Amino acid sequence: MLKHIIKREFRVLVGAKAQIIGTIVTVVIILAAGIVGSIVKDKFQNEAANTNSSVTFTVAVTEQMEAYQGALEGTGAVKVEAVKADQAKEWLKKQVDSKSAPTSAVLAGTPAEPEIIQSKDQDKASNQAIAQLISQVAVLKAADRTAGPLSVDAQEQISKAFTPKITTIEGEKKNLVESNPAGYVTGLATQMLLFFAVMMGLSTISIGIVEEKSSRVVEILLSAVRPRTLLLGKILGIGSFILVQMAIYLAAVVVSLNIAGMWTSINIGAAIGWLFVWLIIGFFTFTTIAGALASTVSRQEDLGAITGPFTFFMLVPFYLGIFLVPAQPSSLLTQVLSFIPGFSPFIMPIRQAYGVVGTGEALAAAAVGLVAVYLLSLLAGRIYSNSILHMGKRLKLSEALRGKK
Repeated sequence: MLKHIIKREFRVLVGAKAQIIGTIVTVVIILAAGIVGSIVKDKFQNEAANTNSSVTFTVAVTEQMEAYQGALEGTGAVKVEAVKADQAKEWLKKQVDSKSAPTSAVLAGTPAEPEIIQSKDQDKASNQAIAQLISQVAVLKAADRTAGPLSVDAQEQISKAFTPKITTIEGEKKNLVESNPAGYVTGLATQMLLFFAVMMGLSTISIGIVEEKSSRVVEILLSAVRPRTLLLGKILGIGSFILVQMAIYLAAVVVSLNIAGMWTSINIGAAIGWLFVWLIIGFFTFTTIAGALASTVSRQEDLGAITGPFTFFMLVPFYLGIFLVPAQPSSLLTQVLSFIPGFSPFIMPIRQAYGVVGTGEALAAAAVGLVAVYLLSLLAGRIYSNSILHMGKRLKLSEALRGKK
């Protein structure tokens, strides 16, 4: 009989137009995101290619600074143009207004007192880079003029002094959102899918139970099946549909990442298996109790008092996973929360995405979650059996546990 209940619940959702349309729209959005990502990525790559080309800057030199033209062109990164001093600022404005023009500046003044003219409308870092390059050339020319021609070795030493090697190290307390953005994206995607799946299951099961109860259909069903079996069948049937739906979404995500050319940069493959583990544990943890408590009410209007607290409670581990884990992935608080039923399905996926959890710890947390699901199912079965035939006002939880009708 359990098999028939599972099939019934599964077929009801598969045949629902709202579910079909919603699934198709979601898949289209995911694939569209991949196309947009591909376009954006190509744009950035093209910009990077332009940035790394042989000509990175354009410098205009006035009449008195024409002697610097050869030295600037010799850097291999500058295109030099001659401009009259009274037209220098106008030339620079036109360069800035032209989106295709590289970062530009004007070298004016005199060899004794050179002046660099720049625009505030250009990127600050680019302005600093072009100013440094022009300053380097100006120093070399000044050295040639005052101390005689410099040797090649002397010029190289001065050039290196203007472009020192920069080494960046990571601080021990750096937020993992900054140090591991790919892990953050993977973990956040896992969180969103898990939250969506559990919320959908919670609302579908709760509404279905109240509908059957208010229409007296449940009385007919209970004449052929035990209450515990009916509740389990509903959860397994709806859960099976949601798992299939999540598999479709994940397949769309994989295709989308390949379209965007980001599949190799985001390690989502290892996260997929664990996603289904935490999805199953989280789904049964919340929906089992939600379904049982939904049986204590007889009207849809009273259902908000059941689903509201569950939604609020789910937001707590959800936001802890997003904000606490990146800041303190291995703290004692985070490790403790990873083993608490209801919290572990939201905390562990983020920690795993960051690579700070070993397989043993993940298996232990999953085992604790499965034991909790079994114990909660026993409690839910008792509440459901004692409440499903109760009509009228909402049955108190204490009465549902004692079996008072």
